[in-house]
Amino acid sequence: GADLTQANLTRAVLKLATLTGADMTDAKLSGADLTHASAEGADLTRAQGSGASFRDADLTRANLQGADLTDADLEDADMTDAKLTDANLTDADLTGAGLTMGQILATQPHP
Repeated sequence: GADLTQANLTRAVLKLATLTGADMTDAKLSGADLTHASAEGADLTRAQGSGASFRDADLTRANLQGADLTDADLEDADMTDAKLTDANLTDADLTGAGLTMGQILATQPHP
């Protein structure tokens, strides 16, 4: 996949983009539009995606550990087996998103 480590993609329009296996560690995705993007197996560790749209995106097996997805639109996103440990999903729209309760609980801070 593409190496987009620390890339500044703030407000970028990436509709229908193929980002399968991309390394997007520490990428800046705030306000970006990734509607219908294919990011299967992508590494979005610590990505800053507040306000980004991942509507109908394929995030299967994506690594979103420590990602900031505050106010993100994840409606109908496929998040099967995505890693969400310590991700911030505050006020994110998860309507119809394919994920488990275990994945949601992993986003909670540990005492």
